[in-house]
Amino acid sequence: MICHSDIWNLIKRAFWAYINFIQNLGPNLLGAVRHIWGLVNDFMNGLPSRMVEYGKNIIQGLINGIRNMAGNLGGAIRSVVNNAVDGVKSFLGLSSPSKLFEGFGVNVGEGFERGVASMRRGVSASMAGMVSPPDVSMSTAGGSGNQTIIIELDGRQIARSTGKYLPGEVRLKTGLRD
Repeated sequence: MICHSDIWNLIKRAFWAYINFIQNLGPNLLGAVRHIWGLVNDFMNGLPSRMVEYGKNIIQGLINGIRNMAGNLGGAIRSVVNNAVDGVKSFLGLSSPSKLFEGFGVNVGEGFERGVASMRRGVSASMAGMVSPPDVSMSTAGGSGNQTIIIELDGRQIARSTGKYLPGEVRLKTGLRD
């Protein structure tokens, strides 16, 4: 059983433990406050230089991000263009652009050939106006009937007369003027 004296002794011990704690706490508490104040002071003194460094890091991060995105933008544009070209080639059934342009060349040649053929009558009419047929009704007295006929043609006159039936680009390349 617990008696009054035991309780009284327990209270006294607790009281003196508290007093000792407070006495020991004083110097330790003052040292702890001084230490904490020193840490706060060091932190506050170093804060401006750290803020400058943080600002530099933020700006450099933005620059790096923009550079990375610019590279991604270029890649995205290349991808869009390549996909568009591939889509057009697929739609038109092309495997090579050179084959397409070879076909254009064939078409240009065929068009030129048809154009020249369609102008044949006009060229013939121009030639007939420039050259009068020779008089071959001469007598062949005493001869074998063979005669040499000399026909002189003026090339410049032929070119001027037939040039108007040629496409404008051909006229320019050959030096013909209207």
